[in-house]
Amino acid sequence: MEGENQDITDPEQIGKRIGELLAKQWNSGEPMDPDAVPSGETSGEVFRELSDPQQLKAHLEDYKRSGEDFHNAYDELLTRISERRASRFAWRYYAAAACILIGFGFWGYSHYGSRVVVAPVVAHDVAPGGYHALLTLSNGQAIVLDSTHAGTTLATQGGTVVRRDASGSLAYTPSSTPITEVLYNTLSTRRGDTYKVLLPDGSAVWLNSSSSLRYPTSFTGASREVTLTGEGYFEIAPSPGHPFIVHTSKESVTVLGTRFNIMAYEDEPAVATSLLSGSVKVSSSASSLVLHPGEQVRLTSLFEVVPSADMEAAVAWKNAVFDFNNEPLPVILRSLSRWYDVDVRYEGPDFPSGILFSAYISRDLPVSKVLHLLSETKEVTFDIEGKTIIVKR
Repeated sequence: MEGENQDITDPEQIGKRIGELLAKQWNSGEPMDPDAVPSGETSGEVFRELSDPQQLKAHLEDYKRSGEDFHNAYDELLTRISERRASRFAWRYYAAAACILIGFGFWGYSHYGSRVVVAPVVAHDVAPGGYHALLTLSNGQAIVLDSTHAGTTLATQGGTVVRRDASGSLAYTPSSTPITEVLYNTLSTRRGDTYKVLLPDGSAVWLNSSSSLRYPTSFTGASREVTLTGEGYFEIAPSPGHPFIVHTSKESVTVLGTRFNIMAYEDEPAVATSLLSGSVKVSSSASSLVLHPGEQVRLTSLFEVVPSADMEAAVAWKNAVFDFNNEPLPVILRSLSRWYDVDVRYEGPDFPSGILFSAYISRDLPVSKVLHLLSETKEVTFDIEGKTIIVKR
């Protein structure tokens, strides 16, 4: 099959072939066999140059500056090449576009701001989640939160004012009333929700979907302790002598001032703690260890440390993107299920566990766009029926 490609001379097919090969190379992480590249000095040169991420970045930025409409770029690409207007210099732009548009339907650059999605219109679709949460006060009163009514005061809890700040986030600030007792609030998100809270000490916590955070309305003791279910990203305000402790069902994470993410969903096989900066101590009932920046620890029955973990992928949800890097399909679909508030049903033969997927795409898009990206691998197809994703091989 690879050998047949050596005789390709049509510019359109060469551009498509280079795009497919480069996309396959990036998706698998393995170097491509040079013999798979279409013959000819120009095409080989393009392949080698575009295999360099920095070179590709430059060509993609030139392509974007050229004014091409990304939504119609595929048709434009084929038209220009078929009309034989692809000069030796222009080959790089078209091959770069082919990498995006042909190889696997989408190629996102988290560093460069380019996002391209080419997907068909579907009859049934599911909108992405939004900025909502439920705040439960110490007396059991429940308050529905969203991005509206910014700057409004919601309640006073034990000498602390609970309000939504100018950005719509939940915030706790001391009032003039002396603190007479420590009360506890719980912020929770459903499937399809996310929310941010500023705690009384100035620490910030972002909650992912299907998550909750229980915390005191004021930190008065020697330690600052909260309880997390689901997933949260933390930016902890330093307070010497007052460690911040996050409890989950399986572990506790102790910090002094740092940025980290904890993923502790009950339907995931492991609790994952990812450290972006600072230092944290992760403890279970059996053992404990100290993490350093760039490390991730996964807890099943034992700790497993990933020394150079993908921090961008770990906190991608907080930055409103999906970033999957060689993940099994069930892991990806569980993430989609939580964000889009959908169920997943598998039909047909069991899906092989050894097939891995990579994708980078905005969480602000309908679910059909994400599913289209995954289906471009030709390993799986999807149907949407109401609020259920049906997976087929």
